[in-house]
Amino acid sequence: MNRFQFLLDDRWFYGLNVLGFCLVALVTWLWTRLHAVRLHRAYEAQLQTLQLQQPTAYQNAAQHFAQQRDHMRRLLYGMRAALQEDRLQVLRQYRHQLSHVLILDYLPAATRLWQVQRPLAGNTAEWLDETVVPVLETCRQVLAGLNAAPVLRALPTATEVVLSTQELTPALRILRQAKQNRRAKAYARAFEVPHKGQAA
Repeated sequence: MNRFQFLLDDRWFYGLNVLGFCLVALVTWLWTRLHAVRLHRAYEAQLQTLQLQQPTAYQNAAQHFAQQRDHMRRLLYGMRAALQEDRLQVLRQYRHQLSHVLILDYLPAATRLWQVQRPLAGNTAEWLDETVVPVLETCRQVLAGLNAAPVLRALPTATEVVLSTQELTPALRILRQAKQNRRAKAYARAFEVPHKGQAA
């Protein structure tokens, strides 16, 4: 009873201590929340600045990318026409140019385009289907044209054109990071390059 009376006599002291603790906790929570909001606003401002800066780089990369794709289409058409007309020297020249455009221009341009787009697009299925997969499909189709049996028969000294693992790594890595492992494995098999987890 004496102990209870002692606590009752000091109820204001304990009440103020509890109130002070609650006040400190509330102020700490409010400060943390305010700090988080400020960081979020700063991040959004930086992202908006990045988005304003990206269109020029995106347009340049996309324009160059589209030009190279159109150039490859014309070269492939010329190669087929030369094959039909049995102009072997012209066929050899078209094939040489097409392989160089594919390996030295088209794939590097696609990689630059992905570097610009990906921070803003992420790994969404729509972006993959519209940007990454068409590149791989184009590469597959161009390689099929370059290494077609009639072409290799017409040019017996020509070697088969292949894409190296290093050249295909950016696209395959993007697919794997987007949890598209089956698709990445299928393209690795189509291009005959080691897939992650396989022996090199």
